[in-house]
Amino acid sequence: MPGERKRTVKLFCPTLSKSVPFVAWDEHRLDLGSISRAFGIDPSTLRLNGHFIGRGADLVAWSVTWKSLLCFFSSRGLPAGASDADALIVDGKLSKAGTKRECKICRICFLFAFWVPRKFSKKCGTLVSSSLKCCFVLFG
Repeated sequence: MPGERKRTVKLFCPTLSKSVPFVAWDEHRLDLGSISRAFGIDPSTLRLNGHFIGRGADLVAWSVTWKSLLCFFSSRGLPAGASDADALIVDGKLSKAGTKRECKICRICFLFAFWVPRKFSKKCGTLVSSSLKCCFVLFG
């Protein structure tokens, strides 16, 4: 599309000492859920360069695009993600271990969801979604 530019933004989490390249389009709004999953950070606590960014229930920023965010950071002399040395700093509380672990009998749960919607898996005790997704242990 004209006017839209794809770029790779470098993200770095000092808590984990982990760096991740993130592909972003200039005019797209920030998907903070994807960023938090890449680092295993609780999405409600995610901050970029120390700034909290407002988001909706779908974890996508309400009005902030990648272009506007990177311009904001670069105008203030903050890292803008152009290189590893200039990576955006990602911080927040780490997600609890085991909060979204697939059950061991995932294929059987899938069959339950296909044939009998909203059944419980007797082996792992989780509610199987009727939307044909594999079951997850959400509160474990």
